[in-house]
Amino acid sequence: MKTCSLLTLLALVVLYTGCNDPLAGPDLATENKAIPSRESASKSTAGRLADLSLSVATDNATPTVNSLVNLTIKVHNDGPDRTSGVKVFFHGYNDSLLHIARSSSTNGVQIDSLGVWIIAHVPRDSTEQLVLTGRVVGREPFINTFEIIASEVRDPDSVPGDGDPRQDDQASQWLYPEDPPCPDCPILANEEDDD
Repeated sequence: MKTCSLLTLLALVVLYTGCNDPLAGPDLATENKAIPSRESASKSTAGRLADLSLSVATDNATPTVNSLVNLTIKVHNDGPDRTSGVKVFFHGYNDSLLHIARSSSTNGVQIDSLGVWIIAHVPRDSTEQLVLTGRVVGREPFINTFEIIASEVRDPDSVPGDGDPRQDDQASQWLYPEDPPCPDCPILANEEDDD
């Protein structure tokens, strides 16, 4: 009885997923019901444009090793329309020599484990800002690159997530760490994390 029920359940899974291997799951390339198509998802944004640009700056390009430094990332929308679903990716986030201690933003959520800043919406002619505070843990110069990887409204002069540094939806900031004047000295109180 149990074997029959299991076989019946397995047959239903095969019928439902439309594939020969029930363990493989649905084929998302041919199963249009599983995810909305890009065409149907963009009907409400057809003909709209949001010219997004991204910039990054630091309060100290030559920080002392083991000190805190701020990176300020800004997303500006030149319009003519507002957009939503904007995502900014910190390339090399998990391998960075800048270990993020905290973050704050004017809009959205910075997801530490993925290095993605998700912005709910960016009105036209406005700027959203994320400030990352991190501890410099390396002695070699390193680059911090950020890129807009998603937007629900089309950008007229750049393609989100294409990795093209010539477009205005990507920006980088180099940091050039310096050894502390006294390598064995304790970290100053004002350089401690505020956690």
